Parts: sequence; structure tokens; C-alpha cells
Amino acid sequence: MSIDLVDATDTAAKPAVFVSYSSRDRDIVHPLADWLLGTGIGVWLDRDQIPAGKYFGTEIVRGIRSAKVVLLMCSPHSLKSEIVFREVALALNVQVYQMVPIWLSRMTGNPVDAYPEQFQLALSHVQCLFTDGIPPSVWYPQLIGILGGLGVRPGPIPGPAAFPAYTVAVANRDWPRVVELGTALLRARPGHPNLIQGVENARGWLKHERSALLDRIRANPTPADWEAYLARFPGESLADHAKFRLAADLPLNTLGPFLIRCDRSTDAGSVVAGAIARLRLKDHTTALQTLERTRAADPMNAAAAYYLALGLVAATGLRKLILERLERVNELLRLARSLAPECGFPDLLTAFLAREYYEPRRMRSPFGKSDELFQQAMDAGLTPSDYTALSQIIS
Repeated sequence: MSIDLVDATDTAAKPAVFVSYSSRDRDIVHPLADWLLGTGIGVWLDRDQIPAGKYFGTEIVRGIRSAKVVLLMCSPHSLKSEIVFREVALALNVQVYQMVPIWLSRMTGNPVDAYPEQFQLALSHVQCLFTDGIPPSVWYPQLIGILGGLGVRPGPIPGPAAFPAYTVAVANRDWPRVVELGTALLRARPGHPNLIQGVENARGWLKHERSALLDRIRANPTPADWEAYLARFPGESLADHAKFRLAADLPLNTLGPFLIRCDRSTDAGSVVAGAIARLRLKDHTTALQTLERTRAADPMNAAAAYYLALGLVAATGLRKLILERLERVNELLRLARSLAPECGFPDLLTAFLAREYYEPRRMRSPFGKSDELFQQAMDAGLTPSDYTALSQIIS
């Protein structure tokens, strides 16, 4: 992995882009200016370039004279602004012909007709960028392309001396630290491509390391391996499905640290994962109480509905599964299937119930035949080992 860190003078010191706008549009303009600065493009913005005590007129003239491109932020406010009018007039007078009108509001008809008459001839053949109804994630990069065609391109991020901790983390392959520091730097320099790439690369290495460590835990399970995982990824929050998988897959002798971590977390995914672990440890009462509370707090939580159904079956046992409880189990499974139709786990449990409960009693399963349900679960990405794990929880 390589991260582009070079020694360079901050390009913001010599702004190549002058932004002409109305202060009433600051909520749109300022984030754009921050994003451009984050890419290494120098931006002249009154917010940043007029020191206290300085005459703003002089600073504006200097900013326009040194700029390669003027961004004219067009809106009903700016096109009626006397200051914007003077800025554009000065830009034309000092021969800054590279001007990019960016329309912030809806435009109907010919945009040239909306310009003040004095500018219509000069701007009649200038490329415009229309942004109304388009997210910044789309039109910001479009603007970068336009500026590149005008000779203004993103610059390098400051060199190692500016970010010593980040550079040390990269050198040490401390990917969690790289992600932490890189994310913080992106808040100060939003959108910078080199920083974005560095953080993405670090996350890729983290994903690889995590997968390798989890494979080792499953292949040679020891509490030490699980503790090593927790030490390596102390602040990482696993996706809910990954937590559920771990709760179902981890060997019993490694469930202790996992359960402690789930109990320390308050998010619903960790709570449900902890309940799954308790089902495997045969602590059915605590698991059911936890899942019932989660269901009450979030009736639309598909995982809570599914695992509550599983817990009811496991706690009762197939031999004692009376009709009243069975009806509730089936109701929960229908709800889980409707809330997460792409998830195969409800099909897996209904296949199990059909095969182990209904069919031996020559009863008709409300969900269909066991073989068909099992195949639906496999088609959703599950495996026979998932069926085996489910069987072990219930038995």
C-alpha cells in the first residue's frame, strides 16, 4: 500500500479560484469551498481571505487579479448583489475570462437572459453548471473536471511534517490508527483524494486482517485468539449480521469475551447477538427476556423477531411445543420474513420445524414442505452448516 504524501506548499496560500457569491447563499457555498480546499485547490473566499482590520475592497481586487478562474455562484440573491456585480465587472476588466457560472437555483429558459445586461455578451458562450436537484456528490466532481479543463487541478496534501502521527501510523501498518487519523484529517480537508484513498486502503487491510484472524479463531479456537481480536479491533463495531454469525459460530469456550463485549454495548445488534450467545449457553430465560425487551422497544427489528422465535423453540423443546406457543413462533417467523425478505434464516427455521416437528406428526406445515424451505434458505446464501448450528441451539 502506498499513500501519496509529498512536501508541498499549501496551495490555499495562492488561490487559483475566486468565488463570487451572495452571503445569503453561504450555506451552499462554504461547504463547496471547503471541499475544493480539501482537494488541494486554492480558493479565495471572503470568509478566509480578508483579515480583520483589512479593507475588503483591496483584498477582493487582489484575489481577482491573482485568480485563474472565477466561480460565479448564480442565484436570485447574487444576481441582484451590487458586490457580485462589481466583482464580475472587475474580473472581465482584468481579463479573467475563465469564468464558471454555477446555478444554485432552478433555471427555466435561457440562463443568459438572467444575467445582468452588462454581462450577457461576455457570458453568452460560457459553460454553466446546473446544480438544482443534484446532490453535491455528483456535481462537485463535475466541477473538478471543468476546473481541470481550465488548468486548475487538485494539488498534493501537505507533507509528512504536517501530519507526523498519520505518517508514523502508515509506516507501522497500524491500520486502525490510519483510519482514525485519516478520518480526522478529512474533516479538516474534506474530499481530498489522497487522504480518501489512504483511508480506503487502510480499511481494506483491516478487513483482510479481520477475516484472517476470524478464520484462525474458527479453525483453532482458543480464548487467547478471541482476546487478540478484541485487542486488535477495540473500537470497531461489527455489522449486525457479523455479530449474529459470530454468536452462532464461535466455539463455546470463546463465547465469554464475546458476551462481555455485547453486554457492554447498547445497540440492538449487540443485544440480540448476546441473546444468541446465551441461547447457545442454554441460558434460555435471560435470552428470552432480552429478546422480548428488544422486540418491545423495536417491533420492526427482524433479527429480534427471528431469534425470539428460535429462542422460544429452544427453551420449550420440540416435545413440549404446545399449540399456543407454536402459533406465536409462526407469527414471529412470518413477521421476520416480511421485514427481511432477502434473509434466509426464517426459511431455515421453518424448514427445521417442518422436518422435525410437523412432518413426523403428519401435520401440514403452514410454511410449506421442508425440502423446499431448506432450498430457499440455501438460495439466500446460507449453508448446511447454518442448519447444523441451528439444530445445536435447539437441541
